Amino acid sequence: MEHRFLKGVYTIEAAWIVSICLSIMAGGMILSVDIFNESVAYIRENRGEDMDAPKIFREIAAGKGIFEKLTGE
Repeated sequence: MEHRFLKGVYTIEAAWIVSICLSIMAGGMILSVDIFNESVAYIRENRGEDMDAPKIFREIAAGKGIFEKLTGE
């Protein structure tokens, strides 16, 4: 008789664990969507109209080249 009671306790415990894990996962997904939306809003507010990605990339590459020549690497 005691053996059946323990099976019930394990089943209830597993139900609690699964529900807690699902709640944590759902909370993480909600937070990640919120962070994504905030990032998109930040980029839209703070990007410059004259932002030219290839130009910025070339300037960074040129800066690295100059730095390597100066340091002898």
